[in-house]
Amino acid sequence: SSNVTVFSVLIWIKKPAGWQPPGNLPRMGLLPATSGAGMTSEPLKTLSDLITEAHTRVQQAHADINPVVGLRRGMREKGIPADAMTIDCLRTGKRIVLILHDQQPGVLIYQFTLKDQDTDAPYQQLALESLGVELLFEWMRNYFSDEK
Repeated sequence: SSNVTVFSVLIWIKKPAGWQPPGNLPRMGLLPATSGAGMTSEPLKTLSDLITEAHTRVQQAHADINPVVGLRRGMREKGIPADAMTIDCLRTGKRIVLILHDQQPGVLIYQFTLKDQDTDAPYQQLALESLGVELLFEWMRNYFSDEK
């Protein structure tokens, strides 16, 4: 179970059909890379960029899945040297938790769980270098979809 305070700082919404960003804007991720204790790190920026791209693909390919992404900084506020991102599906109540822990650099800790319930679902680990847009897309599509 988790006693993490949730602070969602970003929510994606579905763009209207045919919407395109202006061509002269640079591609930007969710977070800037900065340094310092408790500040945004390069791994968090990388994770955020991957999630941004995977989220866009899910919205384009699966109208029934509209994930909501949040950054949780409550762990740091409680003295745990880690950052977490969540990807929620409001329709199904399912959540994917992604954690970057300072004491495990290069490792993504993740869990498939439920948004409004504590769960005994195990945390799993993956080398951060093995994480890509395609894997995140598959996780969202497979876990949040009603199709089996």
